Amino acid sequence: MIFRKNCMMIIGCIAILFISGCNPHTELDTKTTTSSNTSVSTSNSQMDNSGQTVKEVSQDTLDEANKLNQFIEQTRPPDMDQHKVIKEDVDGDGNAEYIIAFGDKPDEFQQINVIGNKEGEFSTIGKLKDPIVTAHINTDMKIMSLDQTSRKFIVVYAYGEMYGAEGFVIYELQHNQIEVINYNYPDATGSGTRKLEDINEDGIFETVSYYYFRDTQKHTVMFYQKYDGTGPEQSELLYLEDPKEFIYPADPTAVIQNYLEDMYLMNRFEFHIQEVDLFTDTVVSQTYDFEHFEDVFNFSSMDYGGLELNISEVANQGQQKTFLVQDGSDMTEDDDVKKELTFILEKKSGKWKIENIKKVESP
Repeated sequence: MIFRKNCMMIIGCIAILFISGCNPHTELDTKTTTSSNTSVSTSNSQMDNSGQTVKEVSQDTLDEANKLNQFIEQTRPPDMDQHKVIKEDVDGDGNAEYIIAFGDKPDEFQQINVIGNKEGEFSTIGKLKDPIVTAHINTDMKIMSLDQTSRKFIVVYAYGEMYGAEGFVIYELQHNQIEVINYNYPDATGSGTRKLEDINEDGIFETVSYYYFRDTQKHTVMFYQKYDGTGPEQSELLYLEDPKEFIYPADPTAVIQNYLEDMYLMNRFEFHIQEVDLFTDTVVSQTYDFEHFEDVFNFSSMDYGGLELNISEVANQGQQKTFLVQDGSDMTEDDDVKKELTFILEKKSGKWKIENIKKVESP
């Protein structure tokens, strides 16, 4: 009760500062605000950090601040504390709105209300409805300009505790209606990063999806599109870890691993990876596609840790080696017959190339 009372007193001070117009775009983070000896001054003046009087506050402003304080308390969800407040004219109608985040745990926004103010009368415009269905925590919110227009957007940032996923939701307020413009968050696996970035540095933000893989080359696949989900989607294959470029594997087993990983990425994201052309000759590329490999290997492990293979050398003729390749994941039961492929590699100009791939027929 003491903490709740102190929070209410702090909110009263905040309301006075907001309404008196200290800053046209004001954010207040109260996530770590605690006090055991807080009071609200009843004098009609404000103090800056040095204790100097900076502005006289009228009685009307104090009355309006009290109204806001009472309204926030009336609309506060039961058993939740106020974590953050943003004051901003989001819809451009000349009146500031208050975006208020509540939660029952630190750093978790469980409900976000939008409050309107018309001539000193406060009303709830609505709640920000969360369209993300994957388990996550909303941890922050900002007002952002995402293009070269005067539009302002409310952006709520989300985080996943299990795999460290990151994402966001974009909202817009127009004519007292809250609309979800777009959202991006890792869905099926709950891993990966989704960000708002101005990739092209043209003043227009993109929604950017990063897919990280623990494969031979430590690939990151990036997709990006205009922030509202319109326009063409573009993709890039990135090397974000040192040495930040493709390195041809020196070991023949690593060539096999790298080749199968690339085949999976090409099939999943539907774009060509030039590395594949370096590992094989034309005949192999034309006769074996991903469907052959999908029947043998559990590629779903690429999303959680990496492709698991059992590779055994079965023949060695110096510049030519033959390997038996099996799925190495735990998805195959011990009593199941494991499907196998043989890879024949030949060393040419100091690099191991895949010359032949054959399916091992079960007896």
